[in-house]
Amino acid sequence: MVVPAVPDPNLGWRIKLGMPLQLRTPTGHFIDTRIAGVEILCGPKVKDRIAFLLPTDIARQDVPAGTEIWLLENAGG
Repeated sequence: MVVPAVPDPNLGWRIKLGMPLQLRTPTGHFIDTRIAGVEILCGPKVKDRIAFLLPTDIARQDVPAGTEIWLLENAGG
C-alpha cells in the first residue's frame, strides 16, 4: 500500500483499478506500473482516506522515500 494516502479527496474518487502510474524515484529512475487495488481507510486519526496498492512485482525497495507517484489519467485514452 502506498502511504501516505491520496491527499486530495477529489482525486481519490477518480482512482480506479488498472489506472497507469509512473513512479519517479529520487535517483532518477522511472517505473511504469498500474494501480493494483484501492483501499478506503477509516478511523479517527485517518487524514487521507483513499490509498492504493501497487502490483506485487513492485518491491518496497523499488519505491524509496521521496519517490513521486504520477497518475497518468489520459494514458491509453
